[in-house]
Amino acid sequence: MPKVPFEAVITAKCVFLRADLSGKEELNAGDEITVISESGANVICNWKGKRGSIPRVSPPNYHPKKNARAGSEATDAKQNARQGKSAMPTYKGAVRKGDKGQAVTEVQEWLGFHDCGTGIDGDYGDATEKAVQKFQKKKGIAESGVVNRATFDMLVQPMTGALADIPPGGRTLAQLVVAYARQHLKPNPREIGGQNMGPWVRLYMDGHEGTDWPWCAGFATYIVKVAAAGMGVPMPVKRTFSCDALASDAKGKGIFIKLPDVSSRSSIKPGALFLRRKSSTDWSHTGIVTRVDSDTFETIEGNTNDAGDREGYEVCARVRAFGEYDFITT
Repeated sequence: MPKVPFEAVITAKCVFLRADLSGKEELNAGDEITVISESGANVICNWKGKRGSIPRVSPPNYHPKKNARAGSEATDAKQNARQGKSAMPTYKGAVRKGDKGQAVTEVQEWLGFHDCGTGIDGDYGDATEKAVQKFQKKKGIAESGVVNRATFDMLVQPMTGALADIPPGGRTLAQLVVAYARQHLKPNPREIGGQNMGPWVRLYMDGHEGTDWPWCAGFATYIVKVAAAGMGVPMPVKRTFSCDALASDAKGKGIFIKLPDVSSRSSIKPGALFLRRKSSTDWSHTGIVTRVDSDTFETIEGNTNDAGDREGYEVCARVRAFGEYDFITT
């Protein structure tokens, strides 16, 4: 760790205890803190202008900001390599019965996505072989039970299709954001293998997954990132996994629209981001606006479900009524 004080990003859910003992709050992965001291049983830090502490654990539940999500491809590659996971589907050679490891796990995940599921344990046994043969039969290819290049490409085709470049044409950045969101919605990305788990989550979360990594902000800012790269322009918002950090960044850039009333809703255009407000300093969910009417707006959002929950399991299209929502223009 660098010398204190330093900026850091929370990597696992933890409790922030206010120094004045007035209460405690929950920090989530992606929240940003300033570390003041690491010498005691607790880590003394500032969060949103408040002094307090978080439990000191091993390994630490935060990383220095320079090593956190900064949007650089080099950083992404280092983090993915360190975790032994790849956010992008990459063929690394044939996988067959008797093999073990991450390549097998990824095959098992994709089998589940195609309704040919088996256990996800990284062990290519009889059940996995049968599941591969079932998938191969569905696709009309030789039922070898071996995941060769042709089988692998068919397994991951939903993601490679979602990742296809969209020519900007005459689109604005906001319009391109909507186009990419619709392209990602089409294959129905969803969690596989548990809460906040699977290849789609790792894609949107730069290799991260698990219960401590809710991914709605990861999905929304990933789509904005891809669209901005396609336009050759900077992202209008930061790449982050935190709704609170997203709101703070937008406020600092003057692109935050607070609880718009009927007269100001015309300023919200498709391609904007919505933020579900819990309080003036806390937001619980985000996604991409695709259409705006006088009383409702339509969205594409990650880590949700048909009920619109913030801890769902898939990418969904939703219709929401205006109310406790703020917005970010792109």
